[in-house]
Amino acid sequence: MILCRPYLLVLVAIDGIFGSGLTRPVTGFPARVIDHINQSGSEIVAIDIPSGLSGEDNRDNTKGAVVEAGHTLTFQFPFLSFFFAENERYTGRWTVVDIGLNKEMIEKLETDYYFLTREMIREKIKIPFEIQS
Repeated sequence: MILCRPYLLVLVAIDGIFGSGLTRPVTGFPARVIDHINQSGSEIVAIDIPSGLSGEDNRDNTKGAVVEAGHTLTFQFPFLSFFFAENERYTGRWTVVDIGLNKEMIEKLETDYYFLTREMIREKIKIPFEIQS
């Protein structure tokens, strides 16, 4: 838990320090803030992407300077880095929040990456009986 003022403990920390525009590893004072948050014992919720985590390639990242969220709320689409097992300790469980971007414009975007949801699979596969999940 983060001690903010005498006798005030933070049970949930909301991370929004850095967003997806971060292009280099976090160092210095911001890295110390991230370390403090990670060591706080608070439940951490990251907004969009955990601070310090790159959306794609994290090979050069200083792993100690990445927020370790228990849950990440990301907007419209998950980042590629969310799909790598080694980043699960930073993203925790993640949820995609639809923010209402124009679906026609999204469909026109070129990408090499796609993912499927349970709903998409259920629409395509017709199962004659109910499977317990």
